[in-house]
This record gives sequence, structure tokens and C-alpha cells, in this order.
Amino acid sequence: MSLFDTAKAGLAAQAAAIQVTSSNVANASSVGYKSSDYLFTDQYFRPTQSRGTSSLSDFGAKRNQVQGSIRASSSSLDLAIQGSGMFCLASAPAVESASKYYSRNGQFSVDKEGQIVNANGLYLMGYQPNATLTGVTASVAGLKIPSPALEPRASETGVLSLNLDGRVGAPTDTVDGVTSLAAFNADDSTSYNSTTTMVAYDAQGIEHLIQLYFKRIDDTTAVDPRQSASADKVTAKQYTVYAEIDGYNVSAATQSTVASADSSESSASAAGVITTLKFIDGQVINSLAVDTSGVPLTQETANFQLTDANGSLFSLSLDLTDVTAFGAQFQVNENSIDGYVAGKLSGLRVDETGRLLGEYTNGETLIAGQLLLATFNSQTGLDPASNNVFTESFASGAPLFGTATAGSFGSIRGSSLEESNIDMASELVALMVQQRNYQANSQSIRAADNLLNTAINLGR
Repeated sequence: MSLFDTAKAGLAAQAAAIQVTSSNVANASSVGYKSSDYLFTDQYFRPTQSRGTSSLSDFGAKRNQVQGSIRASSSSLDLAIQGSGMFCLASAPAVESASKYYSRNGQFSVDKEGQIVNANGLYLMGYQPNATLTGVTASVAGLKIPSPALEPRASETGVLSLNLDGRVGAPTDTVDGVTSLAAFNADDSTSYNSTTTMVAYDAQGIEHLIQLYFKRIDDTTAVDPRQSASADKVTAKQYTVYAEIDGYNVSAATQSTVASADSSESSASAAGVITTLKFIDGQVINSLAVDTSGVPLTQETANFQLTDANGSLFSLSLDLTDVTAFGAQFQVNENSIDGYVAGKLSGLRVDETGRLLGEYTNGETLIAGQLLLATFNSQTGLDPASNNVFTESFASGAPLFGTATAGSFGSIRGSSLEESNIDMASELVALMVQQRNYQANSQSIRAADNLLNTAINLGR
């Protein structure tokens, strides 16, 4: 009976190969699908229970993990991974209580709860956004699209980077032949050296115009932070910084003497002093003492606030560490304050690092989370589940998690899909060869049958 066993094993092997190829052909249009190659082995000497079966796990089909081509999509939630990694999916938004799945199929949509899901209702997992939607936390759960409405946020911090022309001296007045420092007057541009404008927002999202004035005053002496405390003092340039908000003067918050907008003491020609800057070699003193990475050990900040009849609308901490006084023209390099007016969600996109970004009508772009990716030591060892998703197995090893573009993980392509990596021409050629081989193995059974009949006839 060994002749029949050999032929039967050959037929089963070719049938399994045809099954693999047919599966490839059937999934030629499946997003993220990876073709499989049938692995022929010595079928006759495999365990008896394996011979004659078409089970792919018995005969062995190896998935081809080659990257599929990327095509554009009209949906912002259609995602493709360019490089290594798989999307992490779960049966519930809370990862602790969910079954985990993995896939290269990046076709996602939004359910009625705002959760991002695939066609089977599995939840796309990722790192959750922080309270201010400016980054992500270490917590992993199902990703949700950001809120359709964005409440206004009061300004709290700002950064100003500019160069004051250190070649220009202090503004002066001459009265009766006596020259002295000019008295500051916001309406008189000769009474200060430079000015710039910034925009801030109160808790109601109302925009406020901050005008800053820089007036050089007499030089002073100070200890250079780069030297020891016992070093001799050096000459330092000084500038007084004045500020007014919406045309009304303000003062440093530490002085708690902020004029309200309807105060009779306020005027468009007056501005409050918020700080005095000292420069050595053109740099703010506090920025001269830096750590090993070049970051200032102490920032130069100005803190002030706007008030009205109902109390404080916002308090602002303005970072002036990068203000310089080199011998060059006045130039503003950075001028930014946080906070914003109310807005509505106008767009959604995913960047190459997998961050889910909500774009609002007020110009703000906030982070609603970041995709969690996984890879395995042996992706071919994953157990296939339905609809082009996989589960962890002993053969695959435990998942290694990370984010796009970090380490060995690939990048995310938004509004794109990874096509199947199947080469249809090659598959059709393979199908014809396997069909021919199946027919050849069937001839082995016919030959064995003839030999058996001859042996029987000899015995008669």
C-alpha cells in the first residue's frame, strides 16, 4: 500500500498548494493582505495523520511579509504603515479587559461613541492624550476622535525671542542745556528704543493686544554668571520693559497694582514696567549660565496680568530668555503666546509618527492620541483570525510595542492604504503549474492501481 500512500500524499500536498494560491488570488484586493508561499516538504515521511489532509498548518504555508504598495485614499482615517509594524486592535476600548488583535489593514471609521474602529468593530488602540491635548500619556486605550467643539483657553505662557540693537544708546531729552534720560511715553517713539506686539486671550476667548516697549537706560555693573561669584563685576547694558494691554497700562504681577480697563488712571500714553533686562556680551544674564546641554539654568521671565471689574482675566508668564542685545538691527525671531478662542473641528489627520490630530477653525491643532504599533520576532508565526487580523501565538513570540518612526517601526501614511502584496501574474502561473503537478500525481495512483491489478492476476 506504500505506492498509494506516496501518491495520496503527493495529491494532498498539491491540493494544499492550490489552496494557498487560490487564497492569494481571492485576496488580491484585500487591504494589507500578505500573500503566502506553500512550503513543500517530504510528505511521505510526515506523521500518518498529516498525510492526505489539506490543512495548511500540517503542510506549512509561509506568509510573505514584503511591503505592499501604498495608494491614496479619500478618508483621513485610512492608514498605511510604511515599513515595520502592525496596528493594535482590541475587542473593547479598555485594553485590560479586551482580546488583542494585530493587522496591517488600516481601514478605519468612527462609531457612534466617537471610537475609531475597523470594519469588524475592533477598537484601534493608542496612547491617550494629556489634559491639555498637547501630548500623550503612557496610558493605552481605544482612540477617539477629538471633541467637535473646542472651548476657549486663557493665555498662561508666552515666548519672545528678539534682538535689541545694542549699538543704539538710551533715549534722552535736553532741557535748558541739560541732557537726561527721556521720560517714557508710549505715544512718543523717541522715548523708547523698540516695540513689538503680541496677542493673548482671556478665559472667554476674547483677544487682547499686548504692546511691549523696550527702553535702554544707563548701564550698570553685574557679576557674569559664567564666572565665579568672587569675580569682578563687568558692565551690563540695561533695558526697562514696559507693557500695555488694549491700550491700558499693566504692571508686574508681583506688584499687584494692575490698572483695570476702566480706570481713570489708565491712558494710552502710559505703560507699566514689567521687568528690567540686563545684558552681558549681548545676552540676558540669566541665559549665560547653562547646563551641559546648553539649556539656561535660570530663565528670564516677566509675569503680569490683565484685570477688569470682575477680577483677573488672565495671568501671563512671558519667557524673555532669548532676548539679545547684539550690535545688529532690531529683529523679532519668535513671538508666541498660548491660549485660543473657541473653535469647531474642521479636520482630522494622522501624522507620520501616528499622532491623531484634530484641526479646528480657530487655527489650533490638538493631539487626540497616538497610535500604538506592535511587531513580533516571528510575524509568520501569528495565528490568523477572521478578516485579515491576527492573534499572538507561541510561535510568534510576545509583541514588542512602540510608536511609528521610533526604533525599527515604520512611519504612518495618513489618507492612504497598503495594498495586497500579491503579484497576480505569478499566482496564475503558479496555479497552472500546481494543477499540472496534481494531474501528474493522479497518474501515480493510476500506475499503482495497474501494478496492484497485475500482481492480483499473477496469483490466479
